[in-house]
Amino acid sequence: MEHYLATYIYWYLSVGLTVGLVFFLMFGKHGTSLIKSLILGGAGALALGFVPQVFNLGDNLIFAMVGAIGTLFIDNAFRSNAKLLHINLKSE
Repeated sequence: MEHYLATYIYWYLSVGLTVGLVFFLMFGKHGTSLIKSLILGGAGALALGFVPQVFNLGDNLIFAMVGAIGTLFIDNAFRSNAKLLHINLKSE
């Protein structure tokens, strides 16, 4: 199993970077920057991708994708300068 470690890391990073790119393209300038999206996607995929290996669960890439999506969702949802709803209360 140790000789597959580099392959697992490659696939986790590939999934995380792809999810980060998709999030950046979806949210554009309203979300985080491209570099931050890629880093968070890769980190989330690596963090949750190894959980199935430790507990022998299987479906490592699905866990990696869930980790990347969760990390990016938390970052985009709870940013301090995010304006989720902008209502103009001035009457003209």
